[in-house]
Amino acid sequence: MKSQENNKKFWVKYAYVIRGKQRILAIKVLDKPMIVIELRKKINSTISNSRNQLSLREVSRQLKNFSEQGIAECLNPQEPLGRIYRLTKLGRKIREEILEISENIDKNE
Repeated sequence: MKSQENNKKFWVKYAYVIRGKQRILAIKVLDKPMIVIELRKKINSTISNSRNQLSLREVSRQLKNFSEQGIAECLNPQEPLGRIYRLTKLGRKIREEILEISENIDKNE
């Protein structure tokens, strides 16, 4: 029963992430602990159209939302600047699933 509940929680959180392009981009590149500026640079390097690049505010908001959802955690929440975020175990599982699906789509194109 518990594994069924964990499985349901996973898919609910997975659905939350894939409903937003910004969330997908953020989780794909959050492969190690990072500060917001670092994550923004990494995300924007994957976006060719400069009009679609993310601001610091947008990236910061996604990380805050990830923290609230249990997908990421802030390693130094007491700091007003330079907060470091990393994926939780749940976040890493979601990231793996998204990367696997992306890889399969790329193979089929």
